[in-house]
Amino acid sequence: MWPSDHRPIVLSFSLEHEDRGHGRFYFDKRMVGKAGIEEAIARGWEGDPSQALSSVMDRLSRCRSELSRWKKRVHFNLHDLWFPNSRVWNAQKLFDTLTEEDALQILKIKPLQNGHDLDVWGFTKTGSYTTQTGFSQSSVFLNLHYMVAGYKQQRSDRDNLKAFPWILWNLWKGRNALVFENIRVTPNSTVVKALEEAEIWYQAQQPDQNTSMEKKSTNASLGIWEKPPPDMVKCNVGMAWVDTGTMSGASWIARDYQGQPLHHSRQALIGSSTKRESDLRSLLWAVQAMGDLRHKNILFEASSVETRQALLNPTSFPDLSPLILKILELLNGFEKWTISYVSRHINRAAATIAESVTFGPYLQSYVASGGPRWLHKMLQEDMRNT
Repeated sequence: MWPSDHRPIVLSFSLEHEDRGHGRFYFDKRMVGKAGIEEAIARGWEGDPSQALSSVMDRLSRCRSELSRWKKRVHFNLHDLWFPNSRVWNAQKLFDTLTEEDALQILKIKPLQNGHDLDVWGFTKTGSYTTQTGFSQSSVFLNLHYMVAGYKQQRSDRDNLKAFPWILWNLWKGRNALVFENIRVTPNSTVVKALEEAEIWYQAQQPDQNTSMEKKSTNASLGIWEKPPPDMVKCNVGMAWVDTGTMSGASWIARDYQGQPLHHSRQALIGSSTKRESDLRSLLWAVQAMGDLRHKNILFEASSVETRQALLNPTSFPDLSPLILKILELLNGFEKWTISYVSRHINRAAATIAESVTFGPYLQSYVASGGPRWLHKMLQEDMRNT
């Protein structure tokens, strides 16, 4: 066990029952190494194995009680810092126990010859400390406490509250973007990203039951490409892998809410050792391109099962984690984004362009406006079908 080297702070939780019959308990490094201290903490934290799981506050309360009983048994208290039979500070013990700054402050305090010592918070008239007096209403601590407490309430919107770790993470990232890069992230974008990242994580925790990965809308079930909403751009990503060769094909085609092609591109990828790596490189390239073209709201579609598995459960593919993390980092630069798995037929335009790199006569890499002329008929069919 190691003691904290931080200055002590006293916290009272707003939902904590006030008990004026008991004083505050403090843990300091004088306790470390004392006989029975670790056993007391273990008893308090683990509790009764036959009882239901306890909350963190319950565990801390039990630890407090066990440590208080331990202190009484070993007579470990404030007077240990005084010279025997006096109320004069033992400077050597103070400096051994506390930081130099705190020891110097305590040496200036004259203990009362009669009466009891009190713990007070100097910023309130009553001397009491609570989360309301110690923190502003906009503090991170209070908001975190609210979300944890709210999640335990059955009436709460648990689908949103379960995403609060991702909300806090995206708030922190947004704060850093504003401070260090002068980039302002909108509140709506922060919430959307947090909910999407939380959903991806929760899906990855579910066992794979070989469920269908087709889109659940009527059009998708018929194998028909869908136009994006008016405020979005849809980017279909094509991936072509050849087992016998060292070169694979990649492509993307971006279309607006009317189904009109805005841009398309293709390139040859060299050096991918597996289809999963090649497909992730294709997606990374498409995400980078959408950012370069200044698109803000993107719907990505791909027909790679390997890519879907890697994004939903990145820890299963540690050798590809740099690729996966780079993709997720770039996706967070968009105001709104989604990635969907669709059938190869729905993704046929992008897939055909990618395959042209490995099998067709069109080997050169390029970026162009609109769609390829040799796919005009297919793109027109997609527009009419939706």
